[in-house]
Amino acid sequence: IPLVIGMPIMIMQNFDIQGGVVNGCHGVLKSIRYRLDDQGCRHAISCVVSASNISAETALPYLDHKTDVVALEDKISLLF
Repeated sequence: IPLVIGMPIMIMQNFDIQGGVVNGCHGVLKSIRYRLDDQGCRHAISCVVSASNISAETALPYLDHKTDVVALEDKISLLF
């Protein structure tokens, strides 16, 4: 799936239940951090998401706003 800065996203894991960073939380993609493989392909390892329903009292370190959260890389396998 291509990731584009500014695209709407939905968090699919409970990262911080008290802070509101939960499964189903909607936000906007602000930045992406990648790693490069041997073929030069980029693989997202984390991203910053801005979500208005976050209830943090202060911004996380190195982030601009208290509505900014970090989503981490996750891998799943689907069997049909």
